[in-house]
Amino acid sequence: GTNNGIYRIRPEGLLAGDHAPERAGISDGMGSLECNLNASFVDQRGRLFFGTSGGVVFHDPARWTDSSSETPPRLLITGVRSFLQESDWKGRSDGIDPRTGLPLGLRLAYRRNYLTFDYTGISLSAPERVRYRYMLVGQDQDWLPVTDARFASYSNLRQGEYTFMVIARGRNGRWSDPATFSFHIAPPWWLTWWAFTLGGLVLAGSAFGIHRYRSVSRRRHERTRQLMLRSRMLQLEQQALNANMNRHFIFNALNSIQYYINRQDRTAANRYLTSFAKLIRKNLDASQSDTTTLAEELERLELYLVLEHMRFKDKFRYQVDRDPAVDATRVRIPAMMLQPYVENSIWHGILPMDQQGT
Repeated sequence: GTNNGIYRIRPEGLLAGDHAPERAGISDGMGSLECNLNASFVDQRGRLFFGTSGGVVFHDPARWTDSSSETPPRLLITGVRSFLQESDWKGRSDGIDPRTGLPLGLRLAYRRNYLTFDYTGISLSAPERVRYRYMLVGQDQDWLPVTDARFASYSNLRQGEYTFMVIARGRNGRWSDPATFSFHIAPPWWLTWWAFTLGGLVLAGSAFGIHRYRSVSRRRHERTRQLMLRSRMLQLEQQALNANMNRHFIFNALNSIQYYINRQDRTAANRYLTSFAKLIRKNLDASQSDTTTLAEELERLELYLVLEHMRFKDKFRYQVDRDPAVDATRVRIPAMMLQPYVENSIWHGILPMDQQGT
């Protein structure tokens, strides 16, 4: 006896994990719920006597109402809430079940992953003794402990298929058939098949782009290297050509000087030697660079023409004309570019002629 009625505990219920006792109260014939401390007695017939604040009551276990024949409570899932708020599921389901009022084929976005399920078990004989157990298939591994709460909440649900199941029992301890509700939580867009496909295409495209960029860069680098090598080879060829030409010209110039000396024409020899020295100095200066100004090249060309004119006397006449609009001090050209053309013109164009050339 307690201050809230008389309770009976079934051993088989304890073994099954059900620690809720059966209770007898005012509706069972007690005049008062409050039992006095240590005011209990068992007679020879096995009847239990309890002293209460309203008098003595007795209980005959043999006549305790057998509730084993009672049917379990009628169980209903009454609603589904999102983030503890009522929601209109019409746009996210295939419709509303007219019998239960629950959405059919509910499909939720991955962000709506905090759900609360409301349920109730209807028992006319002892509604206060209704207890529940529930589980969420896809989340829970087994039924959760017995509770008198009429709702169950789940948060942070991941994408997938789920079925909520709940059972109820009355005072006889018999569990009802489960009431169920199934729903689906969609994955976030970055976990969908098309996102994986798009990601694969992006990765493949990136890999191809990187490979192509590296290939183009390697080819461009190779072309640049080949152009640099070719430019260097042309420079070396030009230097070799200049060196050969200089040796050929120097040999001929020295012969001309020797000619004037043998004739004892000191004036012509000195004039030739002076011009020759200036030309050699300028050629040496020009050999230090691949390019020179147009003014320097024309000055070197005039020195060359002076020497060749003295050497071949009246074989040709010459005149150097330059466009005054051209700034010869700013225009740069390859060194020793003009002299080979003039030299070839003299040697192969003018000298073989029987008359004076220009």
